Amino acid sequence: MRSRPGGRRPRRRPRHRARPGSRSPAPAILRWSLRVEPVPAPARPVQSAVSATVGASASPPGETGPIGPPRSPEHRRETRSTPVLGTWRLFPPPRVGSAPPGSSPAEPEEEHVGSTAHRTAYLARLGLPEAPPPTLAGLRAVHRAHVARIPYDNLSTMLGRPDPVDPAAGVVRAAGGTRIGYCFQQNGAFEWLLSELGFSVSRRHGHVWSRPEDELGTALNHLVLVVSDLPAEDNPGGHWWVDAGLGEGFAEPLPIVRGEHVVDGWSFGIGAGYGAQAAGRPTGPAAWTYRHLPGGVLRGIVVTSRDHSPTTIADSHHTLSGSAQSPFRRVVVAQRIDGPAQRTVRGLVHQVLTPTGREQQDLTSYDDWRAALVDDLLLPVDDVTEGEWRSLWERTTTSHRAWDEAGRP
Repeated sequence: MRSRPGGRRPRRRPRHRARPGSRSPAPAILRWSLRVEPVPAPARPVQSAVSATVGASASPPGETGPIGPPRSPEHRRETRSTPVLGTWRLFPPPRVGSAPPGSSPAEPEEEHVGSTAHRTAYLARLGLPEAPPPTLAGLRAVHRAHVARIPYDNLSTMLGRPDPVDPAAGVVRAAGGTRIGYCFQQNGAFEWLLSELGFSVSRRHGHVWSRPEDELGTALNHLVLVVSDLPAEDNPGGHWWVDAGLGEGFAEPLPIVRGEHVVDGWSFGIGAGYGAQAAGRPTGPAAWTYRHLPGGVLRGIVVTSRDHSPTTIADSHHTLSGSAQSPFRRVVVAQRIDGPAQRTVRGLVHQVLTPTGREQQDLTSYDDWRAALVDDLLLPVDDVTEGEWRSLWERTTTSHRAWDEAGRP
C-alpha cells in the first residue's frame, strides 16, 4: 500500500456487515429505485475512495513501447483502482400514501457501497447470474453485457438535475436499476465492478474530438479505463481498453496495440500517442490515439496521462452538466451497443447503425418518442414525472424543428 505524504497510510474502510438476525441487503438493492445524497464530507478534503493516484515507474531513457516514444516525466501519472467505495445514503421508494417522488423521506438508511449485495445486484442487471472470472473471456462477457444492457444517457442533465459523478453514486444507481449517465459516470461505476471482479484496472485522461480543429485540445471530457495482465496472442502486453461510456463504439475491449481492430464487423483504429509509453510500464501505454467507427457522432479520442484526478473529473462534470454551452445540454441522447448494432435516440431521431447500413427515422409523436427511449434504448425512467416528460418533449420538438429548417447540419 502506498503511503500518503507525511508517511501516513490511508485507512481502510470496513465493509458493511449485517447485524446478527438482520436480513441480507441484497433483495433491497435489487428492488429499490434510489435517490442518492452523499454523506457530508469531513472538513478536510479527502481523495476519492474509488481510486488512489500513484506514480508510474519510469523507464530507461531511449526505450520505446508498442505505441510510440517515451513519455516525458511530467506526464508519467496515472490512476489505479481500488474496490473500496464510500458510504452513501440510500432512500427506499415511497410507500402508498406517502410523499410523491422527489421528496425526501424522513428516515434515510445508510449502506456501505462496496458490499457483495451491490456487486450481485449490478451483475444481475447485466444478466450475469454469476461473477465472471478475471480472465479475458470474463472481461469480454461483462463488457458486452454492460454496453448492451445499461444505456449511456444525458436525461438527468436535460431535466436540470444531473446525477453525481462520484463512482459510489454510480454504483448505487447501477445496482438499483436506475440511470447511470454519461462517460464519467458510466466508467466510474464500471471501474468499481471490474476491480471487484479481480481485474487490474487503471485510468487515463481522454479528449474526445469531433472537429479536426479540436483534435489537439487538452480538455478532459472522457474517462478512459485500461485492464492489464491479460496477455493474448494478438496482445502479448496484455493491456486492454474497456469503455462503457462512449455510447457508440466497441462491444468488446480493444487491445492496446497499434493498428486496426475489428469487432462485430466494425473497424477501430489505435495509433501512436503524443509521447506514448516507455517500455516496461506495468499498467500499459500512457498515451495513444483512437479513430472511431465510420459514420459515428465523434471522430476520435486522444488518450494521455494528463490530470484525471477525481477533483479534475468533478470540475469537468460540473462544466459539462451545468454550462449552457455544453453539448450535453443541447438535446436528449440515449445510446447502447447491441452487438454490431449501434442504437441511438438523439433528439427526435431514432437510428440503428450497423456495418452494412443505417436505419433512421424521425419520431413524430410523443408516444413513439417515449417508447423508443424506454423500450429500445432500455432507459429507466421511473423517476421522471409526466410534467418533466411533456416539458422535455416541447423543448426537443422546438430544437428538432430549428435543426430541420437549418438543413440538418
